[in-house]
Amino acid sequence: MGDWSVGFTLSLCPAARATGRVSPVPMGFRDQKLVRTADNAEVLQSVAAYAAGDAERELAHLRAAVVACALIDHADGVITMTIRAERFAGDDSLLVETRSGSYRSLNALVRESNLTSETVVLPADEANARLVAQRAAARMCAATGTC
Repeated sequence: MGDWSVGFTLSLCPAARATGRVSPVPMGFRDQKLVRTADNAEVLQSVAAYAAGDAERELAHLRAAVVACALIDHADGVITMTIRAERFAGDDSLLVETRSGSYRSLNALVRESNLTSETVVLPADEANARLVAQRAAARMCAATGTC
């Protein structure tokens, strides 16, 4: 599905790489791409299941890394990352805006129990990104039975 994740963008950031931190390996994951042909809208989603406590630690790490990597001076140009919203869905969540030149994306990261979901809605739209994230949280809640 391409390199659209917050984790990929953070891999370009020297501050994130300098920590030497290795992300926990998910016990399982699923990726999907949904396309609405009428207006060429897309939703990309990756859902991962982690061992107890790992999902919470992973989202906390991503939150701190996005703050540390607010400005990435990359060979292809400057990349900015900003947390636009927090704790709007699930047990925890982030809405991360990434900009590079004319490119803009909004990635919603949501944690529900030991599951995480990362979604991006194209074209970037904050209201739709939040709505998709809230729906993902509701589906993960139903799947885990912990809420």
